[in-house]
Amino acid sequence: MEQEIEETTEVDPFDVNDFFRLSIWQNKFARGRVHYQTVKHGMQNLLGSAMVKLTGNEDFLEYYLAREDDVPVSLLQLLRDMPALPEMSAILGVDEDGAPLLVDLRAPESAHILIAGEAGAGKTMLLRSLLLSLAIRQRQALVQMVLLDGSQRPELASLAELPHALGPVVSELDDVAETLNFLVNEMGYRQEQGVKTPALVVAIDEIE
Repeated sequence: MEQEIEETTEVDPFDVNDFFRLSIWQNKFARGRVHYQTVKHGMQNLLGSAMVKLTGNEDFLEYYLAREDDVPVSLLQLLRDMPALPEMSAILGVDEDGAPLLVDLRAPESAHILIAGEAGAGKTMLLRSLLLSLAIRQRQALVQMVLLDGSQRPELASLAELPHALGPVVSELDDVAETLNFLVNEMGYRQEQGVKTPALVVAIDEIE
């Protein structure tokens, strides 16, 4: 049988895990089943305007919450707080608890990174921050960068001044194709010769 959600006013609006624990406890107590629609309506009443989107079915729920305390994350402040980074690691930002969030470019699961989002979401800014943190904390002998940017005003152009950059930003499509061909040949050469350093980080922005 369905069991109504009760006492939800005692749950912190941003502690959704407590809400689910409450639902599960009531479900077990009643020896029944908490219906998806019941949980959905209970969450909507609990979170109110904080709820952006809630989808799912009988087996799972996917919820999106609006954070009212969003503040800009300063890359320079993060770098000051972390005087050293692990080898071949870059800063992505901070996690839910405010701790620095790092990515290890040597790890197989992060060898390729896709930054997705709608226009104005900050994709290029995140890419620039990642590359800049990599350049500031990693030696040129360890990592070098190839920059590809097809936009009319390449926002990666300022990074071409870094000693880690192999050259200026590549923008023209013919030059992009030539650069990618060079990288394929370089990859084959390194595999044959066992060359591992410096690592080549290829950054692509606005290439369609």
